[in-house]
Amino acid sequence: MVYRQDSEFSRGYTRMRQRATINFAQRGVYAVEMALLIPVLVLLLFGIIEVGMLFNSVSIIKAGAREGCRLAAIGATTSQIATQVQTVCAGLAGTAAVTCWYREDRGEWVELSDIAEGDEMVNSAPAGSLVKVVVTYRHTLMTNNLFPGLGDNGAIQLQASMIMRRE
Repeated sequence: MVYRQDSEFSRGYTRMRQRATINFAQRGVYAVEMALLIPVLVLLLFGIIEVGMLFNSVSIIKAGAREGCRLAAIGATTSQIATQVQTVCAGLAGTAAVTCWYREDRGEWVELSDIAEGDEMVNSAPAGSLVKVVVTYRHTLMTNNLFPGLGDNGAIQLQASMIMRRE
């Protein structure tokens, strides 16, 4: 059987060669598109991870401030408050700074100290006054090399505070 040049077989073969040429050219376009798109996707992925880690740190220090303020409200000493806050904030990469305050009748915030009441130590906030616990944490950014302008030397200062009435 002899095939002529204009037969259906030769036309199909020509179309197949044209498709193969187009597909080969398209593969180069796909490679260029991926080369342009992958860095953007990687930055987006690491940005999402960093924001998630920041939210985690914020929620941990808020929980620490809440627990510390609860203890301050029942009269615990400043060392007991700091120990409880550090226990709650144990999931953080570094240590959190804790400051405790109470509000005087004049409306000024005074730093909390410890006093002896009978045979036990309590904090210096009078009953009925407001007590405030402030937890400060320096969150080191994981993506400091990807986002060099973000934060102060690769870290962001996070702070949470809680206010309750002293019992």
